Amino acid sequence: MHLTISEELARHHREELMHEVALVRLAKVARANTAASFRSLRTLHWELARYVGHVGKRLRKQSVT
Repeated sequence: MHLTISEELARHHREELMHEVALVRLAKVARANTAASFRSLRTLHWELARYVGHVGKRLRKQSVT
């Protein structure tokens, strides 16, 4: 009887640990995805600013002539 209860407790404890490990992995993936999307957003912002700068230069050249 005691052996069966301790085996059940050990199995339950192992399942809890596996669940915690899975949650930690998901949290790491979420952080990595957030960082990657932030880098992409920063790159997009830089590209848009660069494009607006080029358009501004052309408009200033046209208005001068």
